[in-house]
Amino acid sequence: MGFEKGITGTIRLPLVQGKAEGFKGALKGIIKGLVGLVLKPIGGTFDAIAKTAEGIKNTAIYFNDKPNEKRLRSPRAFYSHENYYK
Repeated sequence: MGFEKGITGTIRLPLVQGKAEGFKGALKGIIKGLVGLVLKPIGGTFDAIAKTAEGIKNTAIYFNDKPNEKRLRSPRAFYSHENYYK
């Protein structure tokens, strides 16, 4: 997304700013577009790295949980062929 927004912003921002503020706005839009062309892909890359690291951490923590390690209720003992329990 950051890469796409960085490229489209170089064209879209000067047009939008130029319509709103004239020539001065178009210059502002060009500057903002060029800054976005550089910074948005970098931000997207850092975001991808952070999400990947978060996924690796969550996967490692997932295997630490050991459910039913200690039973809450002991198994019931059945006696004789009538299958009654105590």
